[in-house]
Amino acid sequence: MFSPEDFAQKLKFSNVDYIMIGRGAIGNPFIFKQINDFLNKGKYKKEVNKKKLFSEYLKLAIKHKIEFKQIKNQAIYFTKGMQGGAKLREAITRAKDIKEVKEILKKT
Repeated sequence: MFSPEDFAQKLKFSNVDYIMIGRGAIGNPFIFKQINDFLNKGKYKKEVNKKKLFSEYLKLAIKHKIEFKQIKNQAIYFTKGMQGGAKLREAITRAKDIKEVKEILKKT
């Protein structure tokens, strides 16, 4: 599931109690709130500041000693669909450490 609309459609079609979100949550951890809002209110906040979200993820990744390779992989998910995301992904994938990633984020 990648959108609340998809979720609602699958829920109605399948007539089940639960649906797995899976990869949709990797680049958009807000999808759970978006789905709940959509199901309960018929609308949800679509725009998510992905740069801010990735910055928050980066702080937590550092705190919990996440491997740098994994941080770079997450950056790809977080930057998909955002304006300038391709350029940002390219810069982050070339980064050699977290310090470089932080500098890249500051510049964008």
